[in-house]
Amino acid sequence: MIKSILEKIMFNRFIVSLYNYYKNTFSIDLQKNHLLDKVYSEVANETYNIFQKEIKNSVGFLTKLSQREHAIKECLSEFSSDDLFLECGVFQGNSINLFAKHLSTKNLHIYGFDSFKGFIEDWHGSHLQKGSFSTSGKKPKVLNNVTIIEGYIEETLENFLNEKKLKIKFLHLDMDLFSATEKALIISKKYLKKGSIILMDDFANYPGFNNGPYLAFNQNFSKDDYEILSFGLYRSSSVLIKIIKDIN
Repeated sequence: MIKSILEKIMFNRFIVSLYNYYKNTFSIDLQKNHLLDKVYSEVANETYNIFQKEIKNSVGFLTKLSQREHAIKECLSEFSSDDLFLECGVFQGNSINLFAKHLSTKNLHIYGFDSFKGFIEDWHGSHLQKGSFSTSGKKPKVLNNVTIIEGYIEETLENFLNEKKLKIKFLHLDMDLFSATEKALIISKKYLKKGSIILMDDFANYPGFNNGPYLAFNQNFSKDDYEILSFGLYRSSSVLIKIIKDIN
């Protein structure tokens, strides 16, 4: 009986400590009128003011997964067997395997580029610091129609494209940082063509987005180069971009 009482006491203490842990850990986000509410409200307003026309004239998605599915299906509606399908920023392989699954139905291949060492600098506007998304060099398990090319983008992508001498149909950019995204865009731009599709993650709707991939894209492309096909209606919005003319 004493054993049973002690077990109940220990269990109750465990429940209380567990409750307190979650209460203390997550109470910040649950507080009313917290600074985060103000930050994200302002960010949402800024995003809408900049992209009001594009949001109204494109397909809106509530999740990244559904938008990624739409992106790769859009690519497969019209493609050439010589087209390249690329992803920059592989991390754990979730998105590249999703794309590869769809591409395999057409016997197509996708190439992924990542250093697997994480951010080379802090991601301003987020809580993510230098080294975030590192896998300590460990590559993810991928499908058979995926090739992983390890290394920093400036050391791998240009050599790859120069050797292939083919045009890019699909380019998924999920590197978060301005510096890495700009390097990928500068290198890949001359291999894009009319009809190329670019899926850019973390394009808008988070603190500092106008100094991230959004800025990198706008410094390298003009408004008449592209149209936005879809817009993520969630934090750190992705956008699906279609190149509408030959730009090289």
